[in-house]
Amino acid sequence: MRIDVSDLQPHRCALPDGARARSRAAEPAASQAPDIVSVSEDARLLAAARAALRDAPDVREHAVEQARARLSTGAAAYAGRDLARAIIVAATSAAKG
Repeated sequence: MRIDVSDLQPHRCALPDGARARSRAAEPAASQAPDIVSVSEDARLLAAARAALRDAPDVREHAVEQARARLSTGAAAYAGRDLARAIIVAATSAAKG
């Protein structure tokens, strides 16, 4: 069996009752304003901060090398409690902003 579709005209097909009204209602009105999206300054700053964090190295190699050199020569000696306290203070002050 073969179906001949050469003379079909889709724009002239018959729609069930009410279908034309529904299809026109789904179309936006010509006088309706287009949707607009805006990004707040806070969102821009947050995006910039996230990008900076993403691009920052996980470890500052230069600082690590300096600390190793100071520790190996005896120029820096840290007591465990003092070092832990300094880390906690640095972390909490950074978190506060």
